[in-house]
Amino acid sequence: MDKYTVRDSDGSVNVSASANAYAKALSEWVSTNETPVSDIADAVNAVLDQHGKLTMPMLQTYTATQLGASPTQFTAVGNRARAWVRSQAEAGVLVIVKGKNGGVSRAVAKTA
Repeated sequence: MDKYTVRDSDGSVNVSASANAYAKALSEWVSTNETPVSDIADAVNAVLDQHGKLTMPMLQTYTATQLGASPTQFTAVGNRARAWVRSQAEAGVLVIVKGKNGGVSRAVAKTA
C-alpha cells in the first residue's frame, strides 16, 4: 500500500492522488498480465478442434499451453479458461459431462 500512497506537503495522505496512483498501476498490470477473453475463446476452440472431447483439467492445460502462458500465469489462465468453458456450457454452446467418459465437448445441434 505504501508504494502507491501519495502524501501532501503536511505529511497527510492524499486519498484521491493515492487512488489514482493505484488505478494507474493496476491498469498497467492488467494490460501486461491479463489475457483477453477473445484470446481464451480462440485457444479453447483451437484445442477442441485438435483434440475433440477432453476432461476439464486437460482442456485447461492445453489451453494455457496454446496461449503460451508462463509458469506464473499457467494456473490463472487455466482457471479463466475453465470459467469461460462453464459460461459457454450455460449458454448451450459447450457440454460438460462429469464422471466416467465425461469431458468437455461442443454441443451438437438437435435436428427435428
